[in-house]
Amino acid sequence: MVKLATVAASAFWIGLGLVQAQAATIVQTASFGPQSTDWGTGEGLYPVVNLHFAGFDTSLGTLTGVSIQAGESETGTVKNQNDGSSPTTVKSRIDNTWDVFLPSRLGGLTFLQSDSVTGYQADALNPGAVGPVYSVSATS
Repeated sequence: MVKLATVAASAFWIGLGLVQAQAATIVQTASFGPQSTDWGTGEGLYPVVNLHFAGFDTSLGTLTGVSIQAGESETGTVKNQNDGSSPTTVKSRIDNTWDVFLPSRLGGLTFLQSDSVTGYQADALNPGAVGPVYSVSATS
């Protein structure tokens, strides 16, 4: 049995809001993607993308709060194939995880994480059969 996830593109964004004493908000954003890949059977490691933000400029006043918003979206296609010797049902999905490591505690946290998972696409396939190509997408 072979599960193929191909032509998947993923985009990640993160926003950092800094609030100073006069209630002004300074917003910094960073993103990457979309990035296409052929994930094949899901074996191996995938590239790490580092996003960086400038520190707070103390000449602007006193920093009174920090908020972080992060999100991710993915789109792609999946196709199921039965390379076995007997009929079987093959299910595929794309599961994309992102992690954010903070340099110091923010609200008691130093780590943020989320997943976006597409719905399963299933095919009952005879030996050697290939299912159709399905378009899938998800966001977090």
